[in-house]
Amino acid sequence: MISVTTTTIASSKNDTLVVFVWEGVSPEKSLPKALQGKATELCSNELFTGKRGEKRLMCVADSSLAKKVLFVGLGNKREFSLSLFRSLVGDVYKYILGLKLSTVSFFVGESLGTHVSIHDCASIIATKARLASYLFDKYKTKKKNDTVRIKKVVIVSPRAQSIKIIQLAINRATIIADAVNNARDLINEPPNKMTPQDFARRVLRDARRVRVPCKQLDLPAIIKEKMGGLLAVAQGSNNKPVFLILHYKPTQKKKKTICLVGKGICFDSGGISLKSGSDLMCMKYDMAGGAVCAYTVLAAAQLKIPHEVIGLIPLCENVPDGTAYRPGDIITMASGSTVEVLNTDAEGRIILADALNFSARYKPDVVVDMATLTGAVKVCFGDKAAALLGNNERLMMSLQQIGEEVGERLWPLPLWEEYQDDLKSDAADMKNVGFKGAGTICGAKFLSNFIPKTAWAHIDIASVSWEEEGKPFIPKGASGFGVRLLVHYLLALK
Repeated sequence: MISVTTTTIASSKNDTLVVFVWEGVSPEKSLPKALQGKATELCSNELFTGKRGEKRLMCVADSSLAKKVLFVGLGNKREFSLSLFRSLVGDVYKYILGLKLSTVSFFVGESLGTHVSIHDCASIIATKARLASYLFDKYKTKKKNDTVRIKKVVIVSPRAQSIKIIQLAINRATIIADAVNNARDLINEPPNKMTPQDFARRVLRDARRVRVPCKQLDLPAIIKEKMGGLLAVAQGSNNKPVFLILHYKPTQKKKKTICLVGKGICFDSGGISLKSGSDLMCMKYDMAGGAVCAYTVLAAAQLKIPHEVIGLIPLCENVPDGTAYRPGDIITMASGSTVEVLNTDAEGRIILADALNFSARYKPDVVVDMATLTGAVKVCFGDKAAALLGNNERLMMSLQQIGEEVGERLWPLPLWEEYQDDLKSDAADMKNVGFKGAGTICGAKFLSNFIPKTAWAHIDIASVSWEEEGKPFIPKGASGFGVRLLVHYLLALK
């Protein structure tokens, strides 16, 4: 639960009250006198300097304020940014959880609001709270009682006129963070519980709740659409493919039409080109792009974004049996192009190609696809960023900037025409892999052959969709990377 108050700090009475302090600047004047005195005493005795990330926890004699006060340094005003504040809030939640506390208040005063908007402050605090509270334990028969999660957050503002702004920020942040957590839920499900049909049922259910039309194309319709790529990848599995279409239309006159395309491989064994045992263990996450795509569209509807947003998600499993597609096969795509398959583990680009071709019927202004496409992107960036490629510099710059702002970092790679030469086939129009390295680029270059004539960006999230160790807001498992990026892109789009 996240709320806002302006009456008095005493009204929150949470375990811990967080107060931000600038380096070398007198403590916030709008603080209650008791706290202002404490802060001034700390700073004057150099027990607390306000350096970025510095923390000082103090018990408060007047328990009507809070049980404890945590002073947090903001650092130098000239070096301050939204991304730094996001990191600081993340550190605060980590610190609070480390103390086994589940409730916290944040004092958002006028001094902080002059360097970053009250709306942005509240949005970051609320978003991080929802993400920090996420836990996927539905299959544990014995729940851990000692797991601490953030249960209650109160944002305290000394200005009554800020209440409405903060509440709007909380509402928006809650919708976006819940979309992230819903995507995480899908990705974290075991593959026996998240087949293409299961994925479709879950998204159809959630789409009905927010009144977004959602259409499911099953095998006969996919055959009718001549989606040879999706059919080929799916043919080795007993679980039939699905092509999912979400279509949000704003009530007011639309400004632009955006197509989001998400890779939906519900389990990827690599097919005949079988993966190693260690690589197989987390291949349920190969539908992360599809999950992100679906819940971005649903969040757009809840936020009443003034653009038409279409989500296209090809869903199937890539597994080997006697009917599976093979290295050496030549398949005919929905576009009519032929592809020689040299590696059945490069299947994501094959199903995405049919979806990108399908997007042309909506005459979109922008197409963005998101996919756990290549292992090569992990070699390139580790787990620090996703790869960004495309045909429109303005679109790519916008996505990269928003990624920095929301903490979902993207970094561009080139799509030079020479990479197309690596995909030339002696037997078909092209092959599905190159053999001269640059795996992430070659995957995107393959996709570029199937996009409509419009601005397009490809985001390879294979490096950031699955968390191996766990972070303060990303427990082990699905990260939900991409939802906040895409939603904020749609919010910023003119």
